[in-house]
Amino acid sequence: KKQPRSVGDSEPQERLPFSDVNLGTGEVQNLAGYVSLAEAYVPLEWKTLTLFTGNCSYAAAQDKVLKIVNESLQLEARGLAPILVTPEGKGLQSPGNCISLGSRGDS
Repeated sequence: KKQPRSVGDSEPQERLPFSDVNLGTGEVQNLAGYVSLAEAYVPLEWKTLTLFTGNCSYAAAQDKVLKIVNESLQLEARGLAPILVTPEGKGLQSPGNCISLGSRGDS
């Protein structure tokens, strides 16, 4: 049986985490074909977990996500990002993709 990956395990390439995880095997898949920014970047939860466990890998994983989003979407210059992105952090080319304050944009 394959061992699940830990949150802080190194990735072969820089990409955003997928939300589809088989809890029995630890395997991850991108079943939807995109990553929801609201699911990929949840710093409050992970940084709180770091605080309570003393394990910095949880916070480091969220810092990686923010770095990818900042670099690929020029977030620091633009200030806003679309709610659906590719695993590489680029805006998903879709008519339904938008910038949202709140609902799925995670304010």
